[in-house]
Amino acid sequence: MNPESLVYTTDLYYTPTPYGHHLIVRTSATKIPIACIYSRKDNVSSHAVKPLSKLFTSSISSDHVMNFSLRLMNAEWTGERLSNVLNFGDLLHIEASVGLPLQVPLRLYIHNCTATPTPDENSTIKYAIIDNYGCLRDGRSNSSSSVFKIPRIQQNKLQFYLTPFRFYKDTRNTVFISCFLKAILTEHLADKINKACSFSKQENRWLPVEGPEDICECCETESCEEVTKLPGKNNLHKNHSKRDLHAFANRPM
Repeated sequence: MNPESLVYTTDLYYTPTPYGHHLIVRTSATKIPIACIYSRKDNVSSHAVKPLSKLFTSSISSDHVMNFSLRLMNAEWTGERLSNVLNFGDLLHIEASVGLPLQVPLRLYIHNCTATPTPDENSTIKYAIIDNYGCLRDGRSNSSSSVFKIPRIQQNKLQFYLTPFRFYKDTRNTVFISCFLKAILTEHLADKINKACSFSKQENRWLPVEGPEDICECCETESCEEVTKLPGKNNLHKNHSKRDLHAFANRPM
């Protein structure tokens, strides 16, 4: 306990499945120290605020207003994972979310998630978990069961399963994951740069969490970035933020 925060810590132990890959492996025992930090102070009001678009646009112009988070959840998705044991073959449950400033309806997307062996996201050794504006690339691997959870439980949350891994021949057994999160107004439809796509091995194709299926076609060609170069293309985001997953970032996996 300190004047600003209540901090809860625990250790999470895991034995991942073996995986033959030139960059990552899903083997060896791991230990994840987890720290949950809860603010002891917040602002409250007894007066209701109507979600007006003009008020929203002017009020969330700075990053600190938007409260993005990335958490490791329990198997039921009801709260953060507290157990210190993961059984062999288990999936990690990861939830990204954004607060709702002034009760404005927002839909959250994950543009990319990159794993590195050090906290430096620009490390020469890196593995793309999610790329191309929302393509869950790790799920394309034959040894992975990584997929987005469908349907969403709330528009401001996005959940996905991740098969654990570590970097090949890396004695530190530590993985850092950095994700770029983006929030847009729910009135805008999903498109090629605002999407959440998983690869279905049963159907051998990419499928979206919401929106038409063709928005995921660029995941296979890896050409989603090209749409941002089209003349007059309007990026619909109101705010975005890069966040580290507490269960992985700065903690051994």
